[in-house]
Amino acid sequence: MSSVGLVLVVWSIGIAACREEITMPVRKRLGYWLSERKAKKLSLSDVVEELEAKNIEAVKVDLTKPLREQGPFHAILHKLTDLIAQADLGNKEALVLIKNLETYSLENPDVIVIDPIDCLRTVIDRFKTYTTIHELVSDDETFVPPFVTLKCNNLSENVELFRESKVTFPCVSKPIVAHGSSSAHEMTLVFNEKGLSECAFPCVVQSFVNHNAVLYKLFALGDTFAVVERPSIKNLIASEDMKPIHFHSDDVSKPSSCSQLTFQENREVLSGNRIPCQNSLTRIVREIHKALGLGLFGVDVVVDSSSGRLAIIDVNSFPGYDGIENFPGKLAAFVRSELDELDKEITFNIAKDSASVKADLISSRS
Repeated sequence: MSSVGLVLVVWSIGIAACREEITMPVRKRLGYWLSERKAKKLSLSDVVEELEAKNIEAVKVDLTKPLREQGPFHAILHKLTDLIAQADLGNKEALVLIKNLETYSLENPDVIVIDPIDCLRTVIDRFKTYTTIHELVSDDETFVPPFVTLKCNNLSENVELFRESKVTFPCVSKPIVAHGSSSAHEMTLVFNEKGLSECAFPCVVQSFVNHNAVLYKLFALGDTFAVVERPSIKNLIASEDMKPIHFHSDDVSKPSSCSQLTFQENREVLSGNRIPCQNSLTRIVREIHKALGLGLFGVDVVVDSSSGRLAIIDVNSFPGYDGIENFPGKLAAFVRSELDELDKEITFNIAKDSASVKADLISSRS
């Protein structure tokens, strides 16, 4: 198997904007908002250069000022999930910033927002995300491990909810809110009923699926994606004696992660190829893209070591795309394709309306 961190699958279905343009595309204007940390991680200067090569002017927006005064824009690119989460929790400053973008989007419905605020509100809520995906992809090949929301530290009530939802031990407790603070990535491995009392409430508790300490990250741009292999938590078993283990997800799934939780001594081996099938991964990306309405997203997938089925264990918006070759160029191509597709739709609708008017005129004269 390829070493951890190696890109396993190159970009899947090609997007139209990746093809060479015969003529210079129409000049477009993109507003963007990224935190300093995100801008550095994405090599923003390279992204801006690639966008310019696609004839797209990139302009940093100030969300403390009305966007209508900074436009016009053909598209807005942002990473606002933390602010959206904070706004939804009542943070007044974050609320003002998010309201600015929402107002501009409502006033300018033809402006593409990557990604829409309403769509991001779903992916910020882990329970909503799991529920949406579970209804789409659960079959003999792919599934979302059983999950349940636990609202407070009432052990007897939680045990009952746990059983009703068919969640099993060991399990993973995760904050319901997937963005907004570092605590959104602080999780707990629970091995027995009494361990549930150490979860950070409210939370989503999900059955842990043994997967030989290998995680597959799908980094998507629309329907196009790449797969990167990462370390993950080793195989576990339920135990009445094991105490809960608290951990931060970054400590077990980054390329440089070095944790005792990821050291797998003996892997469970099944017959047949257990590297995820490209067709199955393509279906997962397409279904999530369609269901959640996201263009920039990541999906965490593991292979159940006992059944070989693909388990979707997390979805996140606008990930870091670590390990993806020339991501700035791919991001620029995606933005260009979105803009060009919108132009085609507008042109088609204008032609359709024109034909309808012409038909009405001919009908009225006859």
